[in-house]
Amino acid sequence: MANADNLGATVAPEILGYMVEHKSPFLMETCKRTEADKKGGHLARDRETGNLLLREVAQAPQENGEVISEFSDIERYNQFNTNSIWLDLKHVVELAERYDGCIPLPLIRNVKPVNTEDRTSRQVIQIETAMGAAINLFDGACALEVPRDRFMPVKTNNDLLLVMSDWYEVGPNGCLVAHESTRGRPQPVITLDPKFFGMISDFSERVRVCPSLREAKSLEVVGDWEFDTPMTISGTVRLCRDDK
Repeated sequence: MANADNLGATVAPEILGYMVEHKSPFLMETCKRTEADKKGGHLARDRETGNLLLREVAQAPQENGEVISEFSDIERYNQFNTNSIWLDLKHVVELAERYDGCIPLPLIRNVKPVNTEDRTSRQVIQIETAMGAAINLFDGACALEVPRDRFMPVKTNNDLLLVMSDWYEVGPNGCLVAHESTRGRPQPVITLDPKFFGMISDFSERVRVCPSLREAKSLEVVGDWEFDTPMTISGTVRLCRDDK
């Protein structure tokens, strides 16, 4: 099971073999957290049962309207859920039968706009569950750290810019893989001004030629910029202009 927007989620027989060898009913692929992932869900361990558990940012305590800093501590919680999950269906059926056909996952409250293409759209509360949270319910469930190129989500236009760039290439099997010059390196942190790049229409209008990111550590774009000629981002770069 994997998110449709994760371009790195492919079938890997070696992971299936690992799961079978360790007789695990539930296996979650994880990656080491970086600064780019500090707001995402991470793994912890239940003190009472010893089982692994998943904690999402929407479930974290807040102080003064901000999520507590401990939640984003990538040294303390150094693994995050890629949402690529392997399941033994026999164990899934047994678990569902134990709970009258419904696996008890914690509810998560998220505030979302009704229309993601309209900045003035009214907000609604979306109630959801995370399949990864089921890791706490399976005895013997495990997490397996995988290479970063198995996690290529495109949830925001920040992600889209990186996937479009030369940081990746198409591998022999037709899937995206990290370019040989970027393998094993942390991905650059991309931060595009949401006012000018937040909507896909705004992004497409302003990013006509994708910059080279192979040498980048981070790219922050503040204000209204247009990328229309080839350029290379090297190291830590911040483009800033005061646009209202």
